[in-house]
Amino acid sequence: MVGVDGLQQVAAGAAGKTITADPVPECAARISVADLGPAVRRGLRPIAPATRLLSDAVGATLARPLLAQTAEPSVDTAARDGYAVSGPGPYWVVRAGRVSTTTPALAVGEAARITAGTSTPLCTTAVIRDAHVEFARVLGQAVLMRAAGAPKSDDTRVRGAQWHAGMVLASAGMRVGPAVVSVGSSARVGQASVRGPLSADVLVTSGRLGRGVNRGAQWAPDAVAPVISDFLRACDIRSGKVWPMSDGELLRSWFALPADAEVVVVVGALEEVRFLLAEIAADLLVDGVRMRPGGDQLLARLPDGRTLLAVPADPFEAIAALMVTGRRVLEALTARDPVPPMLGRLVDRCAATADLTEVVPVGQVGGGVWRATGPVGIPHLAHLVEAQALALLPPGGTRGALAELIPLPR
Repeated sequence: MVGVDGLQQVAAGAAGKTITADPVPECAARISVADLGPAVRRGLRPIAPATRLLSDAVGATLARPLLAQTAEPSVDTAARDGYAVSGPGPYWVVRAGRVSTTTPALAVGEAARITAGTSTPLCTTAVIRDAHVEFARVLGQAVLMRAAGAPKSDDTRVRGAQWHAGMVLASAGMRVGPAVVSVGSSARVGQASVRGPLSADVLVTSGRLGRGVNRGAQWAPDAVAPVISDFLRACDIRSGKVWPMSDGELLRSWFALPADAEVVVVVGALEEVRFLLAEIAADLLVDGVRMRPGGDQLLARLPDGRTLLAVPADPFEAIAALMVTGRRVLEALTARDPVPPMLGRLVDRCAATADLTEVVPVGQVGGGVWRATGPVGIPHLAHLVEAQALALLPPGGTRGALAELIPLPR
């Protein structure tokens, strides 16, 4: 068991870290799913931002707007294969060869073959695409003309057509995804101020811990341990090692160890965790959520600043709790702007109770509607095999009502 010295070490935090005391938040007991996000944001403060290579920040949240460092395109370029021309026409003499970076300026009345994406030569007044040109002979010389009936369009991508230097490409609070990395790379943005990516230590208990009480849970830890990292990653939380905990003393001793992860996820042993949180004077933020399954969960702020999320031992309940609450933890710790929820109509289910959100594994069928992948009752881990999302059927929801959908990792 962790002694007084051990508990003091936990309260002091990891070596070299300064812990700033925050006001003790009020614990939300049996909170609704709709109120969960605001409650988590009130109880958790965002982590400090850091400067990272943009390519290494996928899954993080922008702490400052992403600003373009150069215009796109940086010079005038051809948008289509065709000819760069100089002067108003109506015809142009075609210069031999294709435009390159060393092509000299065009003379008035001159044209040159150009490939899409190539910088236009100096003195270019327009780019005419291949489909809009024809050739003729004037005074015995081959010349280029606009085809009869072709529009007098210009296929030049002018400098800054997409953005100018200093333009906001992505706002603070936005997730850093592949598109943000790609557009940032195009704008010569090498680094960004971000919060995250978050990391988590995962403790998987036997499900029977707690003050000598054996609740007889019929659960194998390996049902969750091999896949929990995938479900955490779906919440943009990275996990390293998964720690198996076979008894309460190991669980309690673990909290005296130094750790760098911002989040601790404990699977099972909710009563033992509740006692432990009281002993180390942690701030309990959420004690139960009005959802089924997965409503028995704990969210706390540890004395060293880390966030703890304890979820039930049952595999499906653990996954449901992680997918519902984990994303709210991510939003709070990284100051991410919540995105509008994805909605769908669940055609074969209605809410069984007036005060609980039903968590139902679903798959999409023809017509854009969704159906449950398992029978009525408590879902099983096997019902996730064909599921594409978890549907959050709100209290009082009728058959065919809109429900929020949380996409599942596939």
